[in-house]
Amino acid sequence: MLSKQEPILFYSSNHQCKAQVKTLLTDSEYQVMSGHKLQDLPQIKALSYFHLILFCPGENLEEELDYLQEVKRFYPGFELPIILLDPASVIEDSYDLVSLGIQDYRNNLMSSKALKFSIARQLNRREKHFKQENKIKQLDKENKAKNKLLEEVSLKAQESERLKTAFLNNISHEMRTPK
Repeated sequence: MLSKQEPILFYSSNHQCKAQVKTLLTDSEYQVMSGHKLQDLPQIKALSYFHLILFCPGENLEEELDYLQEVKRFYPGFELPIILLDPASVIEDSYDLVSLGIQDYRNNLMSSKALKFSIARQLNRREKHFKQENKIKQLDKENKAKNKLLEEVSLKAQESERLKTAFLNNISHEMRTPK
């Protein structure tokens, strides 16, 4: 189950989108910080506080999409999911949203239920991503411990082999040498 007050960053330079989303998220369980200029947004490194970005481009499309690319370079995959809302269809089909790292693209007006479902789905994906990352880190830690143990056992086996060879050489020498 998702925790209450998930922090979400909502950016919109599109006034229609801003009004609609603000209305949809007013009674929500999300803590929403919003801005309508790129300068209003936190530094990219500070975005780690947020669990999701709702992004409505508008006036400065190129600049806004460049910002999204920079965010996704810094937070790849589902580390910081982005839902791109484009009710005014300002983004042309020529933009490759996959290369932008957009997990969800909506170019139609959404109901409150649909928007909340989309947000919940992305937050769940993010949570699964972090659980998988933690599992991978745990498995990596276990593998390193096992590799260290194997290395120690291998060194002991090599030492035993060296001692055995020295013993057999000594016995062989003693058997061949008359007293």
